[in-house]
Amino acid sequence: MKLRTFTWNVCGLDVEHLEAKDAERLDSILAQLTATDADVVCCGLVEVVDLDPGTVLRDSIKTDSVFRTRRVESWRVKCRNALGDAYTEITSGGLVGVALFVFAKPDTLVGVDVSTIATGSLGGALGNKGAVVMRMTPCKSTYFHVVHAHMASDLDQVAARNAEYAQIVNTRCVPEEHSALGDAIRGSRLWQLIGPVPSEGFGVLDADVVIWQGDLNYRLGDEGDAPPPPSPSFARRASVVAGAVVGGAAAVATGVGVAVVGVGAAVAGGAAVGAGATAGAEKLVAGGSPEKAATPKEDIWRDVVDAIEKEDWDTLRSRDQLIDAIDSGDAFEGFREADLAFPPTYKLIRNDEDALRYKQNRRPAWCDRVIWRGDAVSCKAYDCVPSALSDHAPVFADLAWDDVALPPRVAPDNRSAAQTSVPSAERQTSIARGDRSGLGAAGWFGEGGGFV
Repeated sequence: MKLRTFTWNVCGLDVEHLEAKDAERLDSILAQLTATDADVVCCGLVEVVDLDPGTVLRDSIKTDSVFRTRRVESWRVKCRNALGDAYTEITSGGLVGVALFVFAKPDTLVGVDVSTIATGSLGGALGNKGAVVMRMTPCKSTYFHVVHAHMASDLDQVAARNAEYAQIVNTRCVPEEHSALGDAIRGSRLWQLIGPVPSEGFGVLDADVVIWQGDLNYRLGDEGDAPPPPSPSFARRASVVAGAVVGGAAAVATGVGVAVVGVGAAVAGGAAVGAGATAGAEKLVAGGSPEKAATPKEDIWRDVVDAIEKEDWDTLRSRDQLIDAIDSGDAFEGFREADLAFPPTYKLIRNDEDALRYKQNRRPAWCDRVIWRGDAVSCKAYDCVPSALSDHAPVFADLAWDDVALPPRVAPDNRSAAQTSVPSAERQTSIARGDRSGLGAAGWFGEGGGFV
């Protein structure tokens, strides 16, 4: 089996209203991402819509949202046209802003099951973060899984990302008919607590081969980084949850209003703190003119950019939070990744030259990844397409495995406890599907109050 898969955070790019030059750039990017002879091609997109509160609510509550349908449909057509007649469209799935399109050569797949797991705002009910999980059954071999995810952002939210991984792998995937609201609710933590426990379905890791990709949002850490503090937006997010519990959909809108006010206050407070820090960083030099001293944050940013310019990937890999999570067993136990030997894909300054220039004081990072689990899998290519059409560059991977070399699949009911159990660190940071013990801060917001 040969698989080409790519992930791209498109930052709300509206492909129907691009200027001619940008439309040509997009076609060129997609041509590079789909230049393959693989048996199956997975086209993964993140932030297909702008993730502002209004859009998230509209796409989650209005199941017939024209806005969401138009954006997703536009991207689906673009991917299909880029691949051409050699591939047949098999299926697609998604949450708010997350989309995965699957194409295959004829007589390659006999079936695909699609499920979604939401992990974002309102305990997952709004579907702004989460994963699309697809179980693909080839004609001549055992099935494999592809997980396309958008995980918690921000440098200090490692625990939140690890908890999201645990939530996803502990959630039973039940293929269902899709709607924006239905998918979001069925994958949410609220549904895990009060919804029925399904006896059918499949586990995310119940396959010999699992490919996990997307904007996983793991960043480049530094020894000087402060320990993650309790989430400063805990009260703001709690207000949204309280609004939903008390008054239903109308209260959700009220809760979001409170959230917006909270954001405004936080921005104002942040501006005041920033002004004070700037003033403190200035020093008088000869002649009395102020000169800004580099802050530790600026020094770290410069160190990372210098390493990128020197292509010192070893130094950058040593700082990578995802590599650390895998090595420590905190998340993605048993997963592997090809060497990261391309520039970090985030956060780019958009420009017409497609030069990978990074926004100052936003530490560059390999947010966009493709990793896999399965001993028989080999990676033939792993790279990014240099593009600044979005603030993320797209990443693609060519994976292959020999069907004959795969061990026979054991039916889930016959697996030993060791085969089916989830590592203790994962159990401790997630709510299992059958857990009815209560809400709790950890259940809604993740470890240490970090919102997931």
